[in-house]
Amino acid sequence: MRASKIHNLYSLFFAVVLTVSSPALSATFTVSPSGDLTGTTDYANIQNALDSATAAGAGSTVQLAAGTFYTNDTLHALNFSGSFKGSGKGVTILKNAPGTKIGLRRPPLEPYPNYLVFYQDESWNRDVVDNISVSDFTLRLTEKGEPWSSHVELPLHNLIYAIGVSGRYTSNTEVDDISLVNTTWERLEIIGEPAPSKNIGVGIMIFDGGNFELTDDNGDGVITIYWRHFQAITGTHEFLDVTFESPAYAGLWIGPQESSDIKINRVTVNNASQAISLQDFSNSHTEITELETNDAGGISIQVGRVAVSGWDFDPVPETMPSPSTYDIHHNTIRIPTNGCFAGVELRDFRSPSSTCVKTDRSFDFPQ
Repeated sequence: MRASKIHNLYSLFFAVVLTVSSPALSATFTVSPSGDLTGTTDYANIQNALDSATAAGAGSTVQLAAGTFYTNDTLHALNFSGSFKGSGKGVTILKNAPGTKIGLRRPPLEPYPNYLVFYQDESWNRDVVDNISVSDFTLRLTEKGEPWSSHVELPLHNLIYAIGVSGRYTSNTEVDDISLVNTTWERLEIIGEPAPSKNIGVGIMIFDGGNFELTDDNGDGVITIYWRHFQAITGTHEFLDVTFESPAYAGLWIGPQESSDIKINRVTVNNASQAISLQDFSNSHTEITELETNDAGGISIQVGRVAVSGWDFDPVPETMPSPSTYDIHHNTIRIPTNGCFAGVELRDFRSPSSTCVKTDRSFDFPQ
């Protein structure tokens, strides 16, 4: 009988331990500028906060205090679901430290050199929905990245892709798929160097990835990216009061989406080839209002998998499974006189024979 009581007490204790060992609760991790201009200290502090917030659980916050932060490498957040925020535009300023060269071969492998990237690897649980909120700071990039190239983005360049949301790059040829991810972007400035010294390729890029290859074609240490296949993301993405200054390609680039809801309001893009690029949407809805561009192209909507020459994709169906809808109104788009993009343009890539032919003033996509 005594042994039975001891056993019962042990069982009760064990049950209590299991109850106490519940999933971690969300928390806030505050980071203040160190004043270290080399970028070593601020980078380590912000990276540690991102790691700690992820470990603390969904809904955690990385809070950046007022002041200027200098970092010397790519900030990575793996399976982060929470808030990354500053204390206000122009109040919290993020910079790459003088002399920093962000490159492609950083662990984990990544096909675009980002200042900050959110890797979402949900292959282990398809029911997980990550919610990422980024807000209230200025990202001011003054340095260029290490030289790199893409087989469709020629010639060789050293542009940085400022902030990215992507699948995790697990090898030199594969990206883990994102199942569901919701993002919110508010009260942000992303500022690069003006022409002719532009150093930002894309301001914010939401792009799942797929199969790719990184190669050193010429043996000179310069990496070339070869994309083979894209995958779609499902989720909601909201942009409010975001300014992009001097991106070479686009302020906002959202890659393949399926059954997604996109809202873009009060976004400003200055001095860029395009303001917004939306690629390969299916069964999604996008609303764009109060967009303002100055010396920048407008909105590019690409239907079907992009069949640009040099991209090796699976066969493209002639008709999309489910069409997407777009609500575009009350926007002001001031196109540069020598620009090659329209205010709003729709490109139909559903024909596998489509090719990209650059002319003096525009891109022609014959069907």
